[in-house]
Amino acid sequence: MKWIGAAWAVALLSGMMAQAYIYEIKVLQRWDTQNSRYQYVVGLSDFHDKIHAINKQQLDYLMGLFRRCASRKPKVIIEDVSSPGCMGRMTCGRFYVDSRGGILGGLAKICQDAGICYLDNVEYRYCRVTSLGPVVSSSGTDPAKIVPTAVITVGDLVAEVEELCAEVRQYHDGAALNRVYAEILKGCSKEMSRLRLMESKHLSVAAYIKHYLPIHDRFEGIKRLLTFDSTLLDAKMLHQMYNFHESDAVLAIAGGAHIARVSDMLQLAGYELIHTSKVTMMHETDLQKCVGCNIIDGKGCLKPCPLDITIVDEYL
Repeated sequence: MKWIGAAWAVALLSGMMAQAYIYEIKVLQRWDTQNSRYQYVVGLSDFHDKIHAINKQQLDYLMGLFRRCASRKPKVIIEDVSSPGCMGRMTCGRFYVDSRGGILGGLAKICQDAGICYLDNVEYRYCRVTSLGPVVSSSGTDPAKIVPTAVITVGDLVAEVEELCAEVRQYHDGAALNRVYAEILKGCSKEMSRLRLMESKHLSVAAYIKHYLPIHDRFEGIKRLLTFDSTLLDAKMLHQMYNFHESDAVLAIAGGAHIARVSDMLQLAGYELIHTSKVTMMHETDLQKCVGCNIIDGKGCLKPCPLDITIVDEYL
């Protein structure tokens, strides 16, 4: 069963996926002592928008970039909930998400078709998307009448988180990054307790929503459920970057918050930030395009402008 419309709604809330565009570029370098060369890490920050004319242009550029640089064997790290993720799956039981048409949706397949051999899709929140997305896109519907929301349990959501937490506990990437991982795990555990997830594992997601998320606070409550562990994805990205030595280039394409946090963490590990693009903001007057933004007096919002991303050619 496909929940395409639901995936779009979740994407706009959580930064997981959507038709979108790149609005910021960060480039870092480190001296790779194993291979006596500099290695470059390029981060492309994705902003989620319903529709933007530059989506296709940027995606076409990335498709060409993958083909041009495949022989260089770069590492490509993405978050793509429409492709198999870091846990080797892309479903939650019989439910899955098919969200194509933006920068991230289906990007893993594009990379593979272009010959990228070092590819990591760090996405793992499949039960989250398939169970909560339909609630967002069908706000007037009783969650108990939405099949995946009624079938998927809180225990399924917890299992996704616990599996990645167990992996992060095994990371040993030096004192600075180990401290980062410890803080991430501590914060994730605290949030799970605050959300009462462990004690609610036996409940369906629909029952949890009915019990803990009153109508007047449901939208904000679902946002918290979608994002409380987002730094786990940062940890996965960080570990993949830090331990990659097979070539001199790493490209990460993910939500802007992930790219910003990972950039800061890499600098703790000795990477040097050598380029960061200027983010230019624009005033959006169409409130339908303001999901995920701060509303200004109910008349619109500020959102970043898309970038010319061809500068990536200088590093890949």
